[in-house]
Amino acid sequence: MTDSVLTYRDCYDECKSIALEIIEEHKDECSEIEEFMEKAWEWVDQHEWVIYFYRAHQFLAAIDGNLRAEAEDTLQDMGATPESYDDYASQLTYWAINIWVSQFIEESLQEAA
Repeated sequence: MTDSVLTYRDCYDECKSIALEIIEEHKDECSEIEEFMEKAWEWVDQHEWVIYFYRAHQFLAAIDGNLRAEAEDTLQDMGATPESYDDYASQLTYWAINIWVSQFIEESLQEAA
């Protein structure tokens, strides 16, 4: 990824790519979506959009409101208490990416079945 401003397409394509890479790398050891998602959580936690605040803000500005709202609901359900505005953006980005990656993994597994 470059430092250019993120677009919706960039975000969509990257999350789909993450999902496909996780499936490819772990297809021999995982069979259920939950097993793949355990791998995804670790992967997403280290993604540049999560660890760099300015990228988290760009990601959130690029995605649609429904995904952002779903991430906000998840963050609230987890009982998280972000320490700052930037931390909040990072945590929202983490959950939004996880939501999208989960959807892409599920779709890919259904298509392969």
